[in-house]
Amino acid sequence: MSIQLEIIEKYEKLKQQRKDANKRYVLKNQSSEDWKQKRKEYYELNKDKLREKSRNNYNKYYENTSNKEKKKEYYENNKEMIKIKNSYNYYKNKNTINIFIEKYPDRFKKLQEINYV
Repeated sequence: MSIQLEIIEKYEKLKQQRKDANKRYVLKNQSSEDWKQKRKEYYELNKDKLREKSRNNYNKYYENTSNKEKKKEYYENNKEMIKIKNSYNYYKNKNTINIFIEKYPDRFKKLQEINYV
């Protein structure tokens, strides 16, 4: 069990390093005036396409009531697994996976069964 914890901790550490590197990249590049100017030009050139894409996305996912019903049905069918995943992600983001494993061993086993961890 301790080997699994070490592997999980290493994975989480690497994941956090990637997040930090991404934040540094974003802060460095997106705060520059050149980047802002490029984004503004891109938006002006593709304004119609972007708005059409947004409209289509809205119609596809939000306006159509059958999709709402499908989402609700999916949630009802998978409510338990969604709660398990949410609680796991809560502890993972707080970097306290050990507490999750100790507190909810049955949930951790279910996550292992579906290869989520």
